[in-house]
Amino acid sequence: MVWRGMSSRFTRSLSQFGTLPLKVREASPYAQLSMRSHIQMLHLQTTTWILWLVLRKTLMQAFQRLNNMSVQ
Repeated sequence: MVWRGMSSRFTRSLSQFGTLPLKVREASPYAQLSMRSHIQMLHLQTTTWILWLVLRKTLMQAFQRLNNMSVQ
């Protein structure tokens, strides 16, 4: 994967390690857009996953409380 269209500080740190063949300003607009949409998709997936974990934990706690109430 070619890392283009990212923040300049992160780009510089990547280019120091030789994993970045092109600087951001040399990348085509399509490559920048593609990378941006890819990052947005990863962000959406991560947010969805975190929300799912929180919801699952909350529901499990709620069911445990209901279970404890019905036992007593």
